[in-house]
Formats: sequence, structure tokens, C-alpha cells
Amino acid sequence: AIKPESCETYTYGVVFTPQFVPGLSVVVDYYNIQIDDAIGSITPIQLMDSCYLVLQDPNSALCKKITRDANGRVIRFDQRDSNLTLLKTSGIDFSIYYNAKLPEALPGDRINISFQGGTVDSFVRLLFPADNLFDCAGDFGGGACSDAGTGIRAIPAFRSNLAVAWIDGPLTIRGAWRYQGQVDALIKRVPEPQWRNVAPNLNNVQHIDAWDYFDLGFSYRINDNLRVGGTISNVFEKEPPILGSAQQDANTLPNQYDIIGRRYAINLVWKM
Repeated sequence: AIKPESCETYTYGVVFTPQFVPGLSVVVDYYNIQIDDAIGSITPIQLMDSCYLVLQDPNSALCKKITRDANGRVIRFDQRDSNLTLLKTSGIDFSIYYNAKLPEALPGDRINISFQGGTVDSFVRLLFPADNLFDCAGDFGGGACSDAGTGIRAIPAFRSNLAVAWIDGPLTIRGAWRYQGQVDALIKRVPEPQWRNVAPNLNNVQHIDAWDYFDLGFSYRINDNLRVGGTISNVFEKEPPILGSAQQDANTLPNQYDIIGRRYAINLVWKM
């Protein structure tokens, strides 16, 4: 019963490599994506809210996904993928790369700097024409703020990743700073009778601060065939935000906030 999605996408990009700064490259891309009849799934609580609080029509497509027995008890929800109404997002992605030879007065041979970031100007998802129109950019919440319609997701208005590599012969030392901006609870902007497709925030977590992670790593080329390396992720062992009922798992959003803490890895690469 699923029909193909239809999509309109606009992208504009600029690449800047100035000759007066050798080794510098700047890339900026704007995107605007709208998917009609987007394919996704709807959770049981979204089905109940949408059917009985919004549509109030037993013959509607969403209400038909709820099956009751002879006594009127709900016995089954149809959670198979279906065509939703709308998924629309826009924003800007940009990257800055710089690769330069170090002056003789400084230790090392070269330095590589990579900065990647992006802004989300809008993120709109509509389950059906009569549903609330939520713009989740800069917010977190359930259902409405997810790609597929399930789970909970934070959509910061800005994210970035800065990586710096110092190279001296066979030795490379890297450092990285991962950043995602602050987000607010989507539900606080929704009138109470209209809490549809938004996970209620029973613990009153209305805001998540900007989050930073720092990583370190190294690699050493022993010869042309053998290289050894290691990494330390989440150097300062930053714990995830505790979100109460706004959580997806482990009382937080593990797909976006680190629940493991500081961890170490070592690798050995042999090339024939």
C-alpha cells in the first residue's frame, strides 16, 4: 500500500581555494529538502492521540491501524511503514581545510586543520494534514522531531567538529573537539491540550546545554608495512544529560550523547 515518495531538493554550493593562502579550502553548501508522502512509521501512542484527539474519524487511515476486539479493547496496532504527509528541512553545511608546512622554528613537519559544521534552519515533520506543524530546529522531543517518526531526537541548530593533526615524520598526533549546540524541549511551546506526537516531559527538563567532547589520538609508522595507533575518546569523561521521560534509552539520548564515558583503543595495521 506504500506509494513512492516525491521530493524537491535545492542545493547551492561554493568552493573557495585562495591562492594567497596555500593549503586552504573552504566549502559552503545550502540545502533545502522537501519530501511529500514521506515513508515512516507511527508509534502506538501517536496513533491513539492522532485518531481519538485529532481526527476523531473511525474511517480515517490512522484510526484503521488500531484493532479492537468484540469488547472494544485495543488488541493490535499496525506499525508498518506508511506514507506520511511531509518532511522538510533546510540549513547550511560548511567545511574548512588547512594543510601547511610548519616553519623551521617550530617542531614538526606539517599541520592539518579540519573544521566541519552545519546549521539547521528548519526541520518540519507532518504526520497528516490536521496534525500540528512542529519546527524542531533547536529543539528535542518525541515523534515529531525524528526522521522516521519513532524515538526521540535532539536537533541542535548548530553542530561542529574541529580536528587538528600535527605531523612529524612517521608520527602523527591528533586532537578533536566535537560540539553540538543547545536545545530546548519542544513541548514547552505546545499548548497542553495539543500535546500530540510529543513526549511529555514529566521531569520538567526544558533545556539541554551545548555539549562538548574532546578526543585524542596518535599513529606511528614503524615502516612501510606496519603502523601502530591509539585513541582516547571523551577525554574528560563527560556524562550525558539526564532527561527523565524525554529519554530514549539509559535515561538520555544515547544516539547523540555519550553514555560510555572515557574509553581507549589501540590498533595495529599491517599492509602487505
